[in-house]
Amino acid sequence: MRSRESGLRQTEEIVSFAKALDLWYSIEDHLKRAEVKKEDVDGFLSVLEKFETNINSFYECGTDTFLSGDEVGVDETYYLHALKYYIPVHARKPWDDQKCGIGVFTMQEFERRNKESKNMYHKY
Repeated sequence: MRSRESGLRQTEEIVSFAKALDLWYSIEDHLKRAEVKKEDVDGFLSVLEKFETNINSFYECGTDTFLSGDEVGVDETYYLHALKYYIPVHARKPWDDQKCGIGVFTMQEFERRNKESKNMYHKY
């Protein structure tokens, strides 16, 4: 199987972008994690620390590629800013309080209520 970078010229930007993509898979996986199984509780703190490290590494890779500008963070979106500075803090809170992952905070309930209100207008 070919690697992501094999067909591309090996530049610093390409390597950094490929690393950011690899990091994103683990970051995104952790963002969905709501339940921590009993047998995983002891090791979850190290998983959380790895998540925080991955976010910082992702952001650093971004400064070489998709966040590049005259200064670091100039082309940063609000979502990337929140990912770097707020999500790690919010990921620790449910762990410290309830021993669960950040995935417990979803938009599912909001989306359901939003759909209900829109359906009401269509019915009447």
